Amino acid sequence: MLKKVYSICFLGVCLFLMLWLMIQSTKEERLPVGSMLPEIEFMTIRGKAKLRSPQKQLIVVYFSTKCEHCRYQLEVFNSHMDNFRNTNLFFLTSESDFFQVNSGLEWKNLVLSESVAFGVIQKNTFSEVFGTTATPSLFFFNESGILHEKIHGEVKAEKIIEIMQNLRSGRTQQRQ
Repeated sequence: MLKKVYSICFLGVCLFLMLWLMIQSTKEERLPVGSMLPEIEFMTIRGKAKLRSPQKQLIVVYFSTKCEHCRYQLEVFNSHMDNFRNTNLFFLTSESDFFQVNSGLEWKNLVLSESVAFGVIQKNTFSEVFGTTATPSLFFFNESGILHEKIHGEVKAEKIIEIMQNLRSGRTQQRQ
């Protein structure tokens, strides 16, 4: 009798998972490759700002200072800023106290660069627009504001530089 109960429970869990996976697979991707850069507002240390593409390549990085992989990712950008002279970098977090807690001294090259902006955005707003809250997440846009590539998770500097070169040449590839 106990074996039958376990079998029925197992079957129920399997059916639930299959149904959930089918529903998830039919959902439309929030920001697919080829999408235009969304104009969303976020808070900077100076006040409200909008995500815009001023005719330069653009990378949006969603991060958390509490995330070890995110801190590594910020350091990658900080130590390779010379490779991103013609790129606007937007580092967005959902930590409402980001500007009070972080002086930016850890990422001096990022803070001093005119092509870098740090901002705070509501987690649900970022999720609704970009379709993720995974940290770190990187979104690569070309000069026209078209999404060419996205990566969820930590990535080395060499790979980011390669993606930027591919972006300049028009080659795309989506990574999850």
